[in-house]
Amino acid sequence: MSNPKILFPPGMGDIYWCLTKMESFMKAHNYNKIDAYVYTLDAYPLYRGLDYLSRFPFVEPCGYYGKQIDENIFSTPGGEIHNNIMGMDHVFWFNKSMERGNSVETDIHPAYATNWYVEMYKENEIETKYINLYKRLYGEYVVLFYKTDGFYNIWSNKINISKIERIAKYLKSKNIKLILTGAHWDIKEKNGFKGIMLDNDNIVDLIGRTAQIDAMFGLLKGSVANYGMAAGNLMKSVYFKKPTVMLWWPEKAGWNSKFMYNSLPKDSLNNWYYPIHLEHYDIDKIIETFDVIFQKGTNSNERYSQ
Repeated sequence: MSNPKILFPPGMGDIYWCLTKMESFMKAHNYNKIDAYVYTLDAYPLYRGLDYLSRFPFVEPCGYYGKQIDENIFSTPGGEIHNNIMGMDHVFWFNKSMERGNSVETDIHPAYATNWYVEMYKENEIETKYINLYKRLYGEYVVLFYKTDGFYNIWSNKINISKIERIAKYLKSKNIKLILTGAHWDIKEKNGFKGIMLDNDNIVDLIGRTAQIDAMFGLLKGSVANYGMAAGNLMKSVYFKKPTVMLWWPEKAGWNSKFMYNSLPKDSLNNWYYPIHLEHYDIDKIIETFDVIFQKGTNSNERYSQ
């Protein structure tokens, strides 16, 4: 029996949500392994989707799907999984429904069990080398993910570069570096940081330099905490059980406010996942949150079980 062909949305966070149901779905359909495809068009650069999916032992990453899709068909409860369409056996697409405030556990195909910690392959040798490299180069550090395009443009008006500089200075007082990160399509974000980097020698620019998924995972795992705007990389930080301060403004992106709480496992909330609503954003609140994290202790090796 050949593996079923399953299509996933492009973003790593979007794929992560779909995978929370995959083990239960496969068991119900007597699937041992799946052939995975990732949706992509010109609007979506070739993200890390297939590389990410290759980390799961039940997945055979097969390629990209480049035909136009009406994503609205996935936006209502029950519509997040479609069968026998677009040349695929199944299409999984949870994010549109979640953006409306629907819960993975209770609203999105509740007959399938949810596992927020679906197991990846064990940490590989390359990833371990990156973890050790970053620790050796930078000591203790916090990863920052910051964007200004798309809906993030409105978000970035609330957290501008001068506020990030305050966080950098706060971290410097604790001998902790701030690592700027992003994929190669985020290169333009470098320009905004040039001014504050001249006066803050604890800021390190790695934007565009962690495109390889092993490098990105190694950077996240080696940190004392991770911080920034809601995106797939920080979703993985929470999955790794690293202290993660994540900035949201769901309503400004056209999302339901529940999305910031329904997007990640309940046990992480205010334990190692700290969501901050940008409408009520206050730089002192962010610093207070980091104080709480550092007081708890930042070594997550005992929490991280993958």
